[in-house]
Parts: sequence; C-alpha cells; structure tokens
Amino acid sequence: MRTGYTTGATAAAAAKVATLALLGGGRRSEIAISLPTGEDARFPLAEWAWTGEEARCGILKDGGDDPDVTHGALVRATVRRIPTPGLWVRGGEGVGKVTRPGLPVPVGSPAINPTPMRMIRNAANAALSEMGFGEPGGLEVTLSIPEGRRLAARTLNARLGILGGLSILGTTGIVIPYSVDAYKLSIRLALEMAQGVGLEVVVLSTGRSSEKLAQVLLPPLPVQAFVVAGDHLGYALREAGRLGFRRAILAGFPGKLGKLALGYQDTHERRGRLDLEALAALLPGNAKETWREGFAAAPSARSALSLLPGEARRALGQEIARRMVIQGMTLAGCGMEIGGLVLSHDGQVVGLSPSWLEEIIGR
Repeated sequence: MRTGYTTGATAAAAAKVATLALLGGGRRSEIAISLPTGEDARFPLAEWAWTGEEARCGILKDGGDDPDVTHGALVRATVRRIPTPGLWVRGGEGVGKVTRPGLPVPVGSPAINPTPMRMIRNAANAALSEMGFGEPGGLEVTLSIPEGRRLAARTLNARLGILGGLSILGTTGIVIPYSVDAYKLSIRLALEMAQGVGLEVVVLSTGRSSEKLAQVLLPPLPVQAFVVAGDHLGYALREAGRLGFRRAILAGFPGKLGKLALGYQDTHERRGRLDLEALAALLPGNAKETWREGFAAAPSARSALSLLPGEARRALGQEIARRMVIQGMTLAGCGMEIGGLVLSHDGQVVGLSPSWLEEIIGR
C-alpha cells in the first residue's frame, strides 16, 4: 500500500515554500523538507501567491492509501513580516483550538501537536538559512485548512475539546497505511521472530510511545521481545499463546488499557469511546463518588487521571492492571501468564500486576 505524509509534514512544507516566497525566493512548483526520520520528502504545490507584503502557499495533503478524512485537503501557510521579533506560528481558518486541559497543547493554543510544531519552525528556519538570513526579525506563519471545520465534524476533535477545525498531527511525517489483515500479519511476523531467537517473554504495547517507555522499564528484555499490537491485543495474545510463549506483558496508557480492563475487545476509538464514568467506578472507597462527575466530563482518560491526587491515581492504575490481566487471560485462551503494565505519558508506572512483573522491572 502507498505511504503518504501527515498534516504536520504538509504544513511544514507549505510553511517553508511560503517563507521562501516572501523573502524573494521566487515561484516554485514543488518543495523539499527534512522529516523527523531523517528522510527528505518532496511536495508539489497546489497554490502560490505573493503580494510583496505576504506570501500564501498551499499543498494538498496526500495520505497515501490511508483512509483518513484529511486526505486531499488543502493545507495553506501564509507568511508575513511583523514588528514583534521572532518566528511566530499561529492557527488560522480550519485549524482547531484547544479548549480543555489534558492534551499535549495548552488551552487556547491552535491544535498543532509538539512534533509538527517543531517541523514547521524547522522548515521556516531552513528557508531563512537558504535565503541567507540569520535572525528573522519578526515573521508570522499562519497555518490554515480551508475545509478544516467541515472535515472536523467527522473526527473526535469536539469530544476532545478541539473546536473550530482539525488538528495538525504526526510524529514521523509519514503515514503508513495498514489494513487490518496487514497489521495482524505484522504482529504475527514479529512474534514469530521473537520465538525464533528463543524468547519466552513478549511485551505487547498499544503504540510506539508506550513501547519506547516499556523498553526503558524492562531493560533485561531484548528489542525482539517488544511488539506493537495497537488495537489488536486479543489477536496478539492468542498468537503469543499459540506460539508457546511463557509470558506476555501488556503495556500501554490508561485510555487503551482502561478499555481492556472494562471488557472492550477492540480498543480503537472509532469502535467506541472509553466510558470514563465506568472507569471512575474502579476507584476505591469514597474516591469513586468524589471523582465520578469530573471523570465523566473529562475529554480523555489522560485528562481524567490528571484530576486525581497521587494515591487515588495509583489505586486506579493498579485496579486497571489487575482487571486487564484477568481479561488478557480470557483473550489468550491458554495457560500463558499475563502481566499488566499501565504507564503515564511521562514514563511513570501507574499500575502493575502481578508480582512477577515487579521482579523484571526491579522494583
């Protein structure tokens, strides 16, 4: 299947070519940028305009064969000089605004995630260097997606408190499309590789970020032991059992693993949002009544957990770990031992079960 580029990479490319245009770099039919992976990517321009006071350039988002709502959307950068020194990146038409805490972007800011923001700034600075400028003086880059407000209605942005448009996302700059069958095949091949090198323990994570954190916490295990199962934890557990692994550790953040603890077999957000009120019911004693209302109104599991004091957060994480181990044993359908490792986004252990997992981590 054909790979594509994220909205973050597309926005960065638009920002670079618009900055070049403003500084006298002339009209171009395409632009190249460096991605966080170290690769270079080229983007054809869909629009180019320069008035002398500002430059406006647009690129059509190409998501490859990934069925994302942003595929084909115009991502535009408008660059102009301003009196305030520095390079300023702003959100314009069709770029959502963050209205609730708990996301990696502050409330009131445009919904441009940290990695895309770095890409956009790096691309604009690369244009400055190319044109022989040092300090930019004052330069404003405004990103817009003209169809963003309409397209956002087909996403979960409003539930997350992102209003008025789309988010600009992406961690690598590249979109790798996966059909369900292809994803499952990749899981099976990774497990067979682990089996082939004689491993008895595998770590099934819900995503790349949780995998990286688990690797730091589980240094005794080699890299082949770590498999990104995504939303297919049930399939991964059954395959691990079939291949004869002695133990499987499930690692992830409270949102995904909270779904598993509550009995969801498919953890993808498109199949249903995590019932945060039901998650609050797992809190001990009076805490469940104290925090139930706040949980139900939170935009995400991450922001819901941020409401809790440390002791209550650990108690909930521990209950999620305990319950997901039970669910995992049911999904595996065999005698394989299951471990549960619930992580916070800063790499702390929120919940852990059973006790043999503590020995591996060294706690």
